[in-house]
Amino acid sequence: MMMRKRGYMTGTMMALALFAAAAMTGCGGETGNGETSGTEVAEAPADGTSTVYVQLKGDFANFQPSTKNHEDNVSTRLSYYETLFQWDYNGECTPLLAESYEWVDGNHIKIKIHDNIHTHDGNPITAADVLWSIQYAADSPEFMRHTQNINFGETEILDDYTIQIAINTPNVLFLNDLSRIDITSEKSFNDSPDHMLTCGIGTGPYKMVSYTPGVEFVLEKYEDYWNNDTGREDQLQNVDKIVYKFIPEEAQRSIELESGGVDIVTTTAISDVDRFMEDDTYNVSEFALTQTQALYFNCSDQSVCQNKELRQAISYAIDNTAMVAGIYNGHAHPAVSVVMPGVREWKDEMEDNWKYAYNLDKAKELLSQAGYAPGELTLRLATGDNSSWKSIAQILQAELSEMGVNVEIQIHDTGTYMSVFSDFSQWDLFVNEYAAKGTIMFYFYNQMNNNTRNAVGWQNDEFQELLAEAIQTDDQATIDRLVEIYEEEIPSRPIINLTRYYTYRKGIDNMRLKDDYTMLSGDLTYTDEANSWLYD
Repeated sequence: MMMRKRGYMTGTMMALALFAAAAMTGCGGETGNGETSGTEVAEAPADGTSTVYVQLKGDFANFQPSTKNHEDNVSTRLSYYETLFQWDYNGECTPLLAESYEWVDGNHIKIKIHDNIHTHDGNPITAADVLWSIQYAADSPEFMRHTQNINFGETEILDDYTIQIAINTPNVLFLNDLSRIDITSEKSFNDSPDHMLTCGIGTGPYKMVSYTPGVEFVLEKYEDYWNNDTGREDQLQNVDKIVYKFIPEEAQRSIELESGGVDIVTTTAISDVDRFMEDDTYNVSEFALTQTQALYFNCSDQSVCQNKELRQAISYAIDNTAMVAGIYNGHAHPAVSVVMPGVREWKDEMEDNWKYAYNLDKAKELLSQAGYAPGELTLRLATGDNSSWKSIAQILQAELSEMGVNVEIQIHDTGTYMSVFSDFSQWDLFVNEYAAKGTIMFYFYNQMNNNTRNAVGWQNDEFQELLAEAIQTDDQATIDRLVEIYEEEIPSRPIINLTRYYTYRKGIDNMRLKDDYTMLSGDLTYTDEANSWLYD
C-alpha cells in the first residue's frame, strides 16, 4: 500500500514553524509536471506528486542572485539559478547556459548563449541580461572577487545572444569565476516586489514556489524548462517537488530522517555515521572532499598574528591527528599540507613530511622568539555556529593554553560569521575552511590574492608576484614555489581534510556531487523502492 510521507517536528520546530507561517513567502504561479529527462525514475501513481525532503544546515535568508556565499545556498542554487559554466560530475568546468565559447586572445573571451533560455516568469535571457547579472555580482561583497579581473569598459554585447568579455590579465581560472555568477533577467529582478530577496527567479529545472524563514523553502519542477535535451546527464527533473528543510542541530537531523521528516541528510552527524552504515533501512554515501578546515591567522596590522614566528608557534601546537580522532571518530583525514589529496599538486610523500607536525617544545621555543612570555598573550578566536568548527575552536583553546597562549572564543551565527571574517578588527584567529578544484591555485587565487580577495591580510611580495604569473601561465614549478612560500609563512594552518557523509532512504540511487558539495535532488534516481514514501 502506498503511504504518504509523515511530517514530523519537535516542539521547538513546531513553534518556529507557527511563528514563521505568517512570514511565509509564496513565489506565485503554477508549476506543471513536465516530462522527465535523463535517468529513469520510479513509476508514479496517477494522482501522486513525488516529493523529496532534504536537510540543509541553515537558513541563508537571501535568494538574490550572486549575493550569499553560503554553502547551503551554493549547493542548491543550480536547481533554480543557472550559470554560464558549471563544474560537472566529472570535475570539469563545462558550458551550461553558454552554447559555445572562444578565447579570442588572452584577454577576450567570446561567449554565445543558447537562444531559447527563459526565466521561470517567462522573460528571455539575452546577452544584455548576462552582462547585467555579472555587473550585479560585481556589487556583491561576497561575489565581487569573481568579477574584479573583468574590464567592463571593453566588454561588448555583439548580438542578442553573444557577449565578448574583456579581462585585465590572462587568467586560467576565469571560467571558474563565471561558474560562480548566477544569470537571471534584469526585468525579472526589477519586477520582483523585493528584488528576489525571498524568491529567486532563475532559469533552472526547478522553480522556487515558497520560502518560510527559519523552516524551509520549496521548489517545484518547471514544466517549460528551456533545456529539453532528453540526452542530458544533469539538470534533470526526476522528482516533482523538492522541500529543503533548515535543520541546524546535528542530532535533530538524524531524528528527522528516522521519523520521516526528511529523506536525505546532507550533513550527517559524525556520531551517527557508523550506526546508519549498519542500518539496512538507509544508504550512506561517503565523499572525500577537496575541502580543508583550517585556522586562519589575521595577518593584517590589526592583529599580533602579523608576526610570522607567532603563526609558526601556534601551528606547531596543533595536534590535528588527535582532532580527527576526537571530533570525527576517524571519519576525516589530518591535513599535512596546504595541498590536499585530490588536487594535482598532491604528492604521496607529503603524508610523512608535514612541516608543522605537532611539536609542543618547538611551539614554546617559537613563542619566545616571537617575543612573548607564557601567559602574556590573549587571542580572539572567532568561528561560525558549526558543531565541528566549535569543537576545533575548543580544542585549539586547550592546546594553545599548553603552549602559554590564552584564547577567547567568539561564536557567530550562520548569517553573520562571514561579515565578521571580513572585518580584521574583530578577530586574531578564525576557524573556517577552504576548497580547491583540481589545483591549489583555486584557493590561492580566491583567498590569498591582493587583486581579488586577501582573506587574511597577508602580504608577501614574492608570493603575489608569482601568483600573478601562475594565474596567467599555469606553470607547475611556479605553483610549487607558491606552496613552499605559503607553508613557510603559514597565513592559515590546515587542520582537517574533510569527508562528507550523505544518509538517505532506500529507493534513492546515483547519489553524486558537483563541485564538492552541490547535490541536486532532481539529478538523483528514484526507484520503485521509493514508492512507499516518495508520493504525497
